[in-house]
Amino acid sequence: MKGKIIESYWNGAFENSALMNYITEKDERALENLVNIQIAEGEPDTVSLKFTFKPNPYFVETTAVRRLRFAQGQVVCLEGEVMTPKAGNWLTHECKKVTNKGNGQTKNVQGKKIDSFFDIFLNLTAVDHPKELAKCADIMQELVSVVRDSLSYFLGLFELNESEEDL
Repeated sequence: MKGKIIESYWNGAFENSALMNYITEKDERALENLVNIQIAEGEPDTVSLKFTFKPNPYFVETTAVRRLRFAQGQVVCLEGEVMTPKAGNWLTHECKKVTNKGNGQTKNVQGKKIDSFFDIFLNLTAVDHPKELAKCADIMQELVSVVRDSLSYFLGLFELNESEEDL
């Protein structure tokens, strides 16, 4: 990547799009580490996005390609490289502290599933997770729009319709 990175560029672009309806406060902090999103050239009936993050406290990896696959015009799965969360900084699950009764040591473990923008980094199928896949498909398709015209979104040149604000 050439040029200077604008801090929180993607957060600024997302705030001026329908994506803001899917982003939690914790997601925003993690997205501050997002350096770039590219639309990856790919197979037919597939939307592919490549995400690049700077080293951060949320994920082990710094890059991941996510693919949204369609068959006969219907979303069938979301797949690709999974971002491994760092212990205690889960974005898609609550963090619970558990104390070992034997030695008294405390550790963080994943709690119940919570809604997050970062659900798009989970592998989902229409058969196993139809509602979650539909939500993630909406996020991925909105991401494509934002990526294609990110500077206009960043500058706030688009106005959201009331229906987009209420997603």
